[in-house]
Amino acid sequence: MSLHDDPAYKTLWLDTSNELMDHDSRKGLGRYAQAREHARRAGVGRRQMAEMATAAGEFRWAAAHWLSAAACFLLAGDAAPMAECVGRARELADTGRIPANRLDLWDALAEREGELRTLLAATPPPVRSAAPEPPVPAPQP
Repeated sequence: MSLHDDPAYKTLWLDTSNELMDHDSRKGLGRYAQAREHARRAGVGRRQMAEMATAAGEFRWAAAHWLSAAACFLLAGDAAPMAECVGRARELADTGRIPANRLDLWDALAEREGELRTLLAATPPPVRSAAPEPPVPAPQP
């Protein structure tokens, strides 16, 4: 069975597309936190698709999905998973697994790397507290 015949892969493709449409609709309604959550969910799914494509040796599709996941995490404003996805796409490029004639993938990789630099520059470093935060108590029945 090819990657594109895998029911789990097809389901992820549809679900992530739906999450991106939900992102767009929530953003259009001014519900920005909900929009970011839908983008994050789409990124998680596209990352799974990239992992499936990598495992199947479908490196062109893997690169496309890593870059798509990175774009989703950019929409969510989530730099850490975006950096992971851009790094995985860069790894495919550096090992010769992205064909030279796939200029769309090369252009998207350069674009995502630039967007990641911009996001990292705009993201303040985490605040480290001297004392650890107390644990959140479990709800009482």
